[in-house]
Amino acid sequence: MESARLQEPALDVSSFVASDGVAVLAASGECETGSAARLETALRNALGDGVTHVYLDLSELSFLDSSGIRALLVLAHEQEAQGARLRLSGVIGEPLRALELTGVLDSGLFARSPEDGASV
Repeated sequence: MESARLQEPALDVSSFVASDGVAVLAASGECETGSAARLETALRNALGDGVTHVYLDLSELSFLDSSGIRALLVLAHEQEAQGARLRLSGVIGEPLRALELTGVLDSGLFARSPEDGASV
């Protein structure tokens, strides 16, 4: 009998750094215990020389647990210490609910964008 192998959660993070000091990342899939480190690494890598603003699009993220929330909070604090803000956009569904239930959206750590109703 073959033993069942646990699959690592599918999380994909793409990034683009614009020449004006803005990094744009998009996460899709599930961000949880087995994949949160990928998100954290991608966000840290985006904070290269000259990057002052990081935008993270979560519109394709289907799941976010406490490990993913922790990664967002750690990076938000790191960016704040560098004088930058992490801006989340497209937060919907389960990830939105998780951020609401934990009070993260009310923490003031994430920049809000009045022109985009889905941004926090």
